[in-house]
Amino acid sequence: EHFDFAPVVDRIHYLSTPEGGPSTRLEITLGNPTYVGVYYLVNVTIALGLLGHSLLRPDRQSTPRAVRSRRRRSARGMQHRPATEFETWWRVFWVAVALLGLWMLFLSGTRGALAGLVVTVMAFSAAYLLWGDAQTVRRGCLAVLGSLLGLILVVGLVRETEPVRALAEHSVLLDRIVQTGASDDSLRGRVDSATLGLRGFLARPVVGWGPENFTVAYDRYLTGDIVGAGTASFDQAHNKVIEELTTKGALGFLAYMAIWLYMLKTVVQRARLQSPHDQIFTLAIGAALAGYFVQNLFLFD
Repeated sequence: EHFDFAPVVDRIHYLSTPEGGPSTRLEITLGNPTYVGVYYLVNVTIALGLLGHSLLRPDRQSTPRAVRSRRRRSARGMQHRPATEFETWWRVFWVAVALLGLWMLFLSGTRGALAGLVVTVMAFSAAYLLWGDAQTVRRGCLAVLGSLLGLILVVGLVRETEPVRALAEHSVLLDRIVQTGASDDSLRGRVDSATLGLRGFLARPVVGWGPENFTVAYDRYLTGDIVGAGTASFDQAHNKVIEELTTKGALGFLAYMAIWLYMLKTVVQRARLQSPHDQIFTLAIGAALAGYFVQNLFLFD
């Protein structure tokens, strides 16, 4: 009987009217569009890894690279596995998941997930060029890597041109890419958050301020200039590395990084010893982990 519903009603009205600015970014029941981006980033990579895994047949010629000469690998090339009707439907499903996932990622408008996707593609391509066995896949990785680097260069050169700005009116992700810069409130907020987080870490470098206490350190070192810029409060660092340093100190940070280094070691060891049939899926998982780590430099778990 004492609860005032007026602010709630006003908020619902604000979100449900065009002038109130309903979100143009895809959201899910868990909330933030950034979750949409990172979930689909990982799912797309796993789907493509399963697709590649099904296309390479596990035969007796598919011996690990570590026990076979490079000349024999080059002569053999890519071993295709004939698909049963059951496997064909699985491949259709994986392609559909990958395409739908990419669409959802772009609809989320999450720049961190896009950066993670770029790193995922680059990590897989570079890793396969180092340890991959199938020549067809190696050539494809080289082409993709070169094309991606060229695309990044072109986007950097034409990002602020009028044709790109016209296209950005129809794409929330492209619009956010065009807006990225010194005047970007989101970017400025992350820089301020990282700066105050590092100050908090230096104040308590061993064990930090305690898990989920980033906002305590943030508020302790908050200045009037930062408040004036519109970033008055951050409950998360929007950078997982800074978050660990601030809330758990050097001990927590080292423990966190040890998990990632152990996963990296495991992926590399297995990829170097596996047959092409299993190797492509292992490298896909490793690439998904790399993309997730990079997007977490802009976001949080």
